[in-house]
Amino acid sequence: MPKFSIITICKNVEADIERTIESVLTQNYTDYEYIIVDGASTDNTCQIVKQHNKRVTKFISEPDTGIYDAMNKGIKLAVGEYLLFLNAGDNLLHENVLTIVAEQLAGCVVDVFFGHILVLDKQTGEAWIPAQSAYLNKLIVLTNQPMHQAAFIRRVAFAKVGLYDTKFQIAGDYDWFLKAFLLYRCTYQYYDFVCSVFVRGGLCNRSDEQTMSLNRRERDIVIGRYCGWGMHLIYRWNFLYKCLFCLNIYGRKVLKKVLKLSK
Repeated sequence: MPKFSIITICKNVEADIERTIESVLTQNYTDYEYIIVDGASTDNTCQIVKQHNKRVTKFISEPDTGIYDAMNKGIKLAVGEYLLFLNAGDNLLHENVLTIVAEQLAGCVVDVFFGHILVLDKQTGEAWIPAQSAYLNKLIVLTNQPMHQAAFIRRVAFAKVGLYDTKFQIAGDYDWFLKAFLLYRCTYQYYDFVCSVFVRGGLCNRSDEQTMSLNRRERDIVIGRYCGWGMHLIYRWNFLYKCLFCLNIYGRKVLKKVLKLSK
C-alpha cells in the first residue's frame, strides 16, 4: 500500500486552515505525511498550524514568489510515493478518502490517479460536481484535465516531467498536466469517486474580468507549447471544439458497446 504526502500551501487563511488540517488528520489510513508550506503569514495562520505540530510532519513559513513556488517547495520536502495538493480552505470529503485511494492503487502503478471534486461556492452556498472524463487525449485534456485537489501524482513523475512553472500565476497546474500527458505520456487511472471539497474564492477561481483575462492568456501560452497553433485555433473556435469534444467522448462509448456486442 502506498505512502501519501498531503501538501497544503497557505498564506493568511486563519479562518480556513483548521478545516483543511482536520480533514487530513482525521483520515483512517495512517501511512501518510502532512506537509504545510506557509508564505510568511501575518495573521494567526502559523499559530493555528503549530497547535497541530505533533501530527503535522513538516511545516515551513517563509516568503515565496507565488502559488507554484510554494507547491514546488512542498514537492521537494515530500517523501511519499503519491502526492496530493490540498490547499488551504479545501478539505478531503470524508475520513476514508486515503483508504479508498490506497485500495485502488494496491498492485497498480500509475503516474496520476484522479477522481472528482465537489465545488462549493462560499458566496451562494451552491455545490456541484464538475464533469470529469475518464479518458485524457490531446483534445479532451485541453478543457478536462484532472483537478489537483483530486489528483494523486506519483513523486517520480515530478522528476520526469519537472516541477511547476513558476512563471504562471494561475495556469501552472494546467501547464504541468498537459506537459505530463501530451509530452511525457504519463500513465493515469480514473476512479469514479469524490475526493475533496474545493471552496471557490482563491486566485485561480475568481470570476472578475482581470483574473479571467489572465487565465485565458496563460492557457493560450500552454496550448501553444504542447498542442500547436492548429489545435489552439480549434480551441478558440468554441463551437467546433465542443463538437469535436462530444464526438470524442461519445464515440469511445459507442465503440466500447460495439466491441462488447461482438464478443
